[in-house]
Amino acid sequence: MQTNMADDEDVLFEGLLYRLKVSKNKTLHRLPPERWKSKYIILCRGEKLVLKCFRKKPKIRKLSSRHKEVALYPSFKVDKLSNINGRAFAVQITSPEHQLCFSADEQSTIDICFPSSESSDAAGDHQRWSIQC
Repeated sequence: MQTNMADDEDVLFEGLLYRLKVSKNKTLHRLPPERWKSKYIILCRGEKLVLKCFRKKPKIRKLSSRHKEVALYPSFKVDKLSNINGRAFAVQITSPEHQLCFSADEQSTIDICFPSSESSDAAGDHQRWSIQC
């Protein structure tokens, strides 16, 4: 684990993913593929598990004030999906306040960022796990 964001945070994952912009009235299967935007993601654990989303890789010493920060607290659910809106490898993260969807070019990147699964559906293309913080 790295600790380059702040002295009290452990970086669990850091890398480039694609974020799907989802409006509250739409479902994942009905959105056009061009809604995927490249984002630099940092998943870190301090007092809480936090997902930080940047337009590009931030400078280590000075964080951009224009980033989205989502606390995955007190619980969150991860659904690993395949073939969503033109992207083969995707993951949907749901917390009490947020619903986020990310994709990667390779399955291994998704597995590194979100390594566990508790169950999968009969078709084998959907895995789900939940965490209580």
